[in-house]
Amino acid sequence: MQSKSLSRQLILGELFDVHLYRQLRVHAARDTRKMLDELIRVEEGHAGFWQNFFHETVTNLSFLQRLHIIILAAAARIFGERVIHLILEAREIYGIRVYLDVWENF
Repeated sequence: MQSKSLSRQLILGELFDVHLYRQLRVHAARDTRKMLDELIRVEEGHAGFWQNFFHETVTNLSFLQRLHIIILAAAARIFGERVIHLILEAREIYGIRVYLDVWENF
């Protein structure tokens, strides 16, 4: 990955998580809402870190990213807590892959 596309991918990934977790929070039970509140705070920090690190400001998600969030939030509304936890695990796995790409490219 080139530095510019990598920086954008990192920032957008963190912003995606912030927006996704806010939407999932609406459909979460009390304990999961608390966890999502903490994750939102952490992901906002990550987004800020990468924007400062790369001197790049990204604020908008693409249409496809917003659609993806809508679909995942609908799944959470329909299937509840179990799906929320599956989504969270999937996002963490994806995040690890991205950070491994960063490691390999720097």
